[in-house]
Amino acid sequence: MPGTFVSAKVTRAQRVIKAGAILTIIGLVATLIAILPLVSDIELSGTWWFLSMITGVGLATVLAGLTMSARSRSTSSLASGSPSE
Repeated sequence: MPGTFVSAKVTRAQRVIKAGAILTIIGLVATLIAILPLVSDIELSGTWWFLSMITGVGLATVLAGLTMSARSRSTSSLASGSPSE
C-alpha cells in the first residue's frame, strides 16, 4: 500500500522536526546561561559557549525535517496523480 509508506515518511519527518525543536530549545537555554557572565559576576567555563552551538544544529535538523516532509508530500501527490496546487 503506497499510502502507508508515505505516511511512514511523514511520521519520520515529524519526528526529525520535533527532535530539532528540542535541540534548538536546549541550545537556547545554554545560550542564556552562557551570557549570564555578561550581566552578573558569575564565572562560567567556556563549555557553555560550545553548548550554545546546539541551537544551530537544532535549526539545521528542523530544516532537514521540513525538507523530508515536503519531499514525501510531493511524492505522494505525484503518485496519486493529483495536481500540486
